[in-house]
Amino acid sequence: MGYLAYFVILSPFIKDVLFYARGFNFTLLYLIILLTTFSILVLGALSGFMMGDLVMPFFDKYFF
Repeated sequence: MGYLAYFVILSPFIKDVLFYARGFNFTLLYLIILLTTFSILVLGALSGFMMGDLVMPFFDKYFF
């Protein structure tokens, strides 16, 4: 679920990039889309992994 939050945060920025990139070359647009999606996925995976690593042992220790 972490990458969804990043997507929501970055969606206006992505829309602006798409709007401005319409005048440019299509390959540039494709590269921008690829990079943004890849970075969103990586950031989401990292944040989800870190949250699971840091928070879940705490909950297991103190609440169960």
